[in-house]
Amino acid sequence: MVRAEGCDVSFQVTARRWRPQTFDEVVGQEHVTSTLKSAIENNRVAHAYLFAGTRGVGKTTTARILAKALNCEQGPTIDPCGECAPCVEVVEGGSMDVIEIDGASNRGIEEIRSLRENVKYAPSRGRYKVYIIDEVHMLTIHAFNALLKTLEEPPPEVVFILATTEVAKVPATIVSRCQRFDFRLIPQSQISEHLREIDGKDSLGVPPEVLEIIARSARGSMRDAQSLLDQLVSYCGGKITAEEVMAVLGMVDYDVLSTCVDALLTGDAATLLGQVEEIRTNGRDPRLFCGQLLRYLRDLVVLKAGGEATSLPEVPPERRETMAAQIERVPLSRFQLLFSLLAKAESEMIGSSYPDLVMEMALVKMSRAESFMSLGDILSRLEELEGKLGGGGYGPLYEGGDEQESLPLVRETEASRDEESEEGPQAEQMMDAPHPEEDRPGPEDSKKELWQRILSEAKKMNHLAQYLAQGWLADVSEDAVEIAFPREYSFTAQLLKSTGKLSDLQEVVCSALGRRVRVGFADAGPDMGNLEPDEAAKETHEPWNPLAEPLVRHMLDMFEGRIVDGGKEQTPF
Repeated sequence: MVRAEGCDVSFQVTARRWRPQTFDEVVGQEHVTSTLKSAIENNRVAHAYLFAGTRGVGKTTTARILAKALNCEQGPTIDPCGECAPCVEVVEGGSMDVIEIDGASNRGIEEIRSLRENVKYAPSRGRYKVYIIDEVHMLTIHAFNALLKTLEEPPPEVVFILATTEVAKVPATIVSRCQRFDFRLIPQSQISEHLREIDGKDSLGVPPEVLEIIARSARGSMRDAQSLLDQLVSYCGGKITAEEVMAVLGMVDYDVLSTCVDALLTGDAATLLGQVEEIRTNGRDPRLFCGQLLRYLRDLVVLKAGGEATSLPEVPPERRETMAAQIERVPLSRFQLLFSLLAKAESEMIGSSYPDLVMEMALVKMSRAESFMSLGDILSRLEELEGKLGGGGYGPLYEGGDEQESLPLVRETEASRDEESEEGPQAEQMMDAPHPEEDRPGPEDSKKELWQRILSEAKKMNHLAQYLAQGWLADVSEDAVEIAFPREYSFTAQLLKSTGKLSDLQEVVCSALGRRVRVGFADAGPDMGNLEPDEAAKETHEPWNPLAEPLVRHMLDMFEGRIVDGGKEQTPF
C-alpha cells in the first residue's frame, strides 16, 4: 500500500475529537444527564436502560460516560476523572468490563446465548460489567426472547444499556424491563453555539452565518453538523463562504429563491418554469430546492408576523432587506397559502418518479394563488357573515332605504328539520282550529287586503315577513293560494320551498284566511297586472342584472368577488 506523502494518519474527525467525556459536556440532553447523575449520587443505578432517539444526539456517548462513571477508580462518580485505567480503556474501546455490541451484525439467538453465558462472570477490573447494545431494534424476535430473563434479573454487578433509533420496533416486553430515556433533537441554537466553540478552539475561521446554515442543515443531529463542518473545511481549505456551503450541500443561492418568490407574487409562471429548468440542468435535487423554498417562505411569514425585531440569524443582512421589501407587497395570508401549497407538493414529490414535474406544476398553481382564497380565509369570512346574520336575528344584507326589507341567508340543519317534524301535528291542529267569525275574510275582500292580512300574520313569525315582503298574492281559490315574486326575487320562492319554511308559511296563510288551504307558488315574473303596458313590455325584455340583487351584492362585498363571464359582468356564472 502506498501512503500519500505528508498525510497525517493520526487525524480524527471532529465528531470523535470533540466527543463529550462527562455528563456536563453532553449538549441538549440535560433531562437525561441530570437524571443519571442523580441516580449515581443516590446509589439508585438501574440494571437496564433504554436510550431512544434519532441519530447523532448522544445515545452511545452518554452510555459510555455512564460506564466510565460507574467504573472510575474515584467512583462511582458523576465526574469521571478520565485518567485512571478504567476510564482510559472505555475511551479507547479496550475495556474488558464495558462490552459494546452492534445489534445489526450480532442479531441472532446464538450471539445472545453467548452473552447470557458471559453475564454470570464477575467484572475483571471495575465494579460493574456494562453491556452496551447499539441498534437493539435489529435483534430477531428469538434473540429478544432469549434476552428477556437475563434482562429482567441480571447479576447485581451487571448493567445493560440498550440504544435504538427506532424504539417502536423494540418489543414491549423489553421496554418494560428498562428505564427508558428519550433523547431529543438538539436545538439549532445549541448546535451553532457548540460549532462556534469548536471553530474558536481549532481556529477554522468559519463565518457565523455559515455555522448557522450548518446547524440548520443538521436538523437536530450534532454528529451530522460536525461531519458537515469537516466536509466544508476539506472542500474550501481556507475561508468558507455561504456560496461554497450552498455548492457542497447542493443548495441553490438566495438570489434564486428571491427570484422565485418575486415570480410567485407577480404571477410570472414563465420565470418559475425557467428556474426549475435551470435547477434540472445543473443537476440539483428538486426536493432539496423545494425544502429551501419552504424555509424561505417560512422566514417571510415569521418576518411578516413578528416585525423587524424578529431574529433570523441565518439570514444575511442584505438578504433580510430583500425579504422586508417582499413582505410589504402582499398580506400574511398569501404567504401562508403559498407555504401550504408547497408543503403539499413536497409530500407528493416523495413518492413520485418525476419530482421535478410535480414541482413545476405546483409552482404554476402557486403563481395563480391570487385568484382563489385559502380555506382559513373562507371560514373566517363565513364566520363574519354568520355573525352578522345570526345571533337571535338577521342583520341587513345591504345598505338600503327604509321601504326595502333585508333578505336573510337561511340555513337548514338536521335539528331544524327534526323540530319541524315534531311540531307538525301541533301546527296542523292549530290550522284546523276554528277562528272567530269576524276574522274570516268576506267575499268582498280583495287580493291586496288578503295579502295584508297574510303579512300581518307573518310578522308574528319574525323571519317569515322578510321573505314575503317582495311578493304578492297571485291567486286565491277555495282550497289553494298561490304566491308570486318578481323575477329578481325568484330565489326567495326557492328558499321557502327548500329550507323547511313551507310549513310555517302554510300556517300563516291558513290563519289569515281562516280555513285550511294549500300554498303554492306561481311562476316567477313581474306583476303584470299592477304594471302599465309600457312598463310590462320593458320588464319582459329587460335582461336580468345580478348586480341588482341585494344578496349578490352583499356576497361580492363579503368575499371581495367579481362577476365574470367572458369579460361581461352581467351574469353571475
